Amino acid sequence: MRKETLVSVAISCGAAAFFYMIFFAIGMFSFKTGSGVLKLKPNLFPMLLGFLYFPISYGPSVILGVMGIARYFKWSDGDDILQDFLLVVLVVALFFVFFIVNPTESYFGLLKSTRLVPICLVTFSIYYLERSPVSRLVKYGLPALAILALPNLLTDTFLASNVNGKGSTFIRVADLDACRWIRDNTSPSAIVQAEPNYPGNEEPYNPVYYYSLIPIFAERPTSIGEWKVSSQEHAKPGEVGDRTRAIQRMFATASPDEAYGILRKYGIEYVYLGRLEKILYRDGIDKFYNNSRLFVRVYSREGVEIFRVI
Repeated sequence: MRKETLVSVAISCGAAAFFYMIFFAIGMFSFKTGSGVLKLKPNLFPMLLGFLYFPISYGPSVILGVMGIARYFKWSDGDDILQDFLLVVLVVALFFVFFIVNPTESYFGLLKSTRLVPICLVTFSIYYLERSPVSRLVKYGLPALAILALPNLLTDTFLASNVNGKGSTFIRVADLDACRWIRDNTSPSAIVQAEPNYPGNEEPYNPVYYYSLIPIFAERPTSIGEWKVSSQEHAKPGEVGDRTRAIQRMFATASPDEAYGILRKYGIEYVYLGRLEKILYRDGIDKFYNNSRLFVRVYSREGVEIFRVI
């Protein structure tokens, strides 16, 4: 590897180390299991099953990408600046996969880091193909690549078309209409609070994951959103827990004054009551209907109500 490449790699690694030190300093990373959000420890799942996961998930690019990396080290001609950069990115991404444990995504470390892996592999695959005899690739490579890609194609096709499956994640039509109303009739800075974890666990549906209804579909800020994203994005997960419990208390309490105090504390201007909220907090819903001095209903359609906080 030429001198310029080594300098580039050293600078990139130094910059990465600097940012990691910042993450440790603010408490986002931790060496201790059970503290902080991300833990630095061996991640056994990818270590034991990565040899199956990567080929199934990324298909032919795994083989061609590895061959491209090998060719890069052997035949680098001094002008492979893109490959220099992507090699560092790939190493950092794999470090996160194998050595960072995320308590909210217990399998593949910081799962978002795996999204960088196929980008690097595809680029090194192109690097390899540009420098390989086409006849050999056509004769031996294409049939093998087609077979490797088949499982991923079949599983993606099935999952994408199975919208009525019990594991589907969805948005109810009534909630989507209410979110459109919020976009059209409230200020872009208005804080709107619904149950943080949507769509909830209801038969016959058991969603694969939860998300935040208001920020995604109504495009408005919320005081606390879906638990996983909130825990990952906030450097102090204890504060996330405190706010989540406060919002749950706001919905659940029968006291309008207690609920009003929580709403004012977090600057919430609108309260969203859909099917999910009415199921989870049925004993605390009446306070919004019976206290016009504190809450004014501004939307009511198909079982969804939105109240403005006075």
